[in-house]
Amino acid sequence: PMHLGSPRLNVQQGALEQAKLDKQKKDREKIEKVEKLWVEARELYKKGMYGEAIKYFQEIIQLEDNPRIKYTPYAKEYIEKAKQKLEEEKQNALNKDMEKIRILLLLLMRMFLFVSYLVDYFWSYPVNQQ
Repeated sequence: PMHLGSPRLNVQQGALEQAKLDKQKKDREKIEKVEKLWVEARELYKKGMYGEAIKYFQEIIQLEDNPRIKYTPYAKEYIEKAKQKLEEEKQNALNKDMEKIRILLLLLMRMFLFVSYLVDYFWSYPVNQQ
């Protein structure tokens, strides 16, 4: 029978303690990484770098691996907001392109009218007057 002073039991307890300490250390490192990512992700979001921010928020969710843990619900909200901002940026860029095309068409129409006016003027101008 084993008693508390048994070397085998002490080795097992030591291994369990070490495993517990290793897990705590790993958990602390993970929390620190998540907190660092959180700060960086929000900075990217504030700077308007939405695509990069989404990647950081997704990494937070993956690291936390639990929908109710500290940052995950907020990270999901930020991802949705960032996707909306990206869509708005795309729409604004499209609107700007459409405005450029509209202006270009107006300029082309004016040039065409001006050229047609010149052609009309010189075409109707009598060349052989004696």
